[in-house]
Amino acid sequence: MATLPPTVLNWQSVFNMYLVLGVSGAIFAYGLMFFYILNGRRKSSTGGMGVRGGGRGNLLTLIVVTGIVIAAFIAGVEGNSFMWNAPQNLPTLTITVHAYQWGWNFTYPNGYTSTDTLTVPANTTVILNVTSEDVFHDLGIPMFDVKADAIPGQWDALWFVATQTGIYPYAIRCYELCGVGHAYMTANLTVLTPSEFSFWYAHHGST
Repeated sequence: MATLPPTVLNWQSVFNMYLVLGVSGAIFAYGLMFFYILNGRRKSSTGGMGVRGGGRGNLLTLIVVTGIVIAAFIAGVEGNSFMWNAPQNLPTLTITVHAYQWGWNFTYPNGYTSTDTLTVPANTTVILNVTSEDVFHDLGIPMFDVKADAIPGQWDALWFVATQTGIYPYAIRCYELCGVGHAYMTANLTVLTPSEFSFWYAHHGST
């Protein structure tokens, strides 16, 4: 069974961290609330003054909240930093992507250009350098949890590692409203074994 792509594992890790922080924060908040409610009732029943602000309680709240915010910030920074540094321990394939209304041109290092299908080898760091020929677009591949803006005159980049071979229809989509054909601005993704890709690549030269 193929492992999940590293980009998916990265964001899954960030999500899990946020989930833990959110649940921990909720438990702390509700626990503190019920503590003050019960403590207030107890003091009221004994003729006390009720709950008054406590320095230690406020300090504890400040420490917990600050810790949660710092942990969430670190998790977000590490998640984004991971996406800006493609793995160096795998073979690398760099492909240029030109977006246009309403499609994608995928140009390989040998000059071959495909307009409807992105073909890549498995277990390879695939880098897509993305730009646009007309209006703003946004290339996204949900199965890898990656996106990159396609802006005229500018370049953006994303990377992914496919861990499972197969043919994935409509795997590539535009996530920026770009005109009447936006909904149809898709492309297929084909993931081959490295040997299959080498054969495919050798038979798709400059056009």
